[in-house]
Amino acid sequence: MQRFYRYIHADPDVRKSRIPRNIALEEDDNLAKKQWVDEVRTAVYFSKQIRLANGQSLFELITHCGKGWDSPATQATLDLPANATPGFSIQYLISFKKYGQPIGLQMRALFKRRGEQLIANNAFAESLLRNPDFMRVNGLRCWND
Repeated sequence: MQRFYRYIHADPDVRKSRIPRNIALEEDDNLAKKQWVDEVRTAVYFSKQIRLANGQSLFELITHCGKGWDSPATQATLDLPANATPGFSIQYLISFKKYGQPIGLQMRALFKRRGEQLIANNAFAESLLRNPDFMRVNGLRCWND
């Protein structure tokens, strides 16, 4: 696993993505904080590989339309089920604005990755993968609009 983390940390997009501070781990400079950083960086890495229904990557949506990597809850954790292919449980909390309102709104996109297979694990993730007009359907607009 350490080899995998070294590989993704070397990716220029992953390396330059500013991950949020995790207040719960602020005092921790040991294993828990390193593990959390690895999980966040893994989520950033996988976001580049997730193609949305409108043709862009999830990475592009988060960095250009969302508020960026602002949630410490965005992470990819290793998932080792007993009777299935090992993979990752991936969670993204993406900040948008509600259409027609100035307030911010966090949308949770949950995925399971089994080998090369990506499975949407909630309605918003399913919308991202299946509906090219997912922003309008979910009543969202970009953070900077």
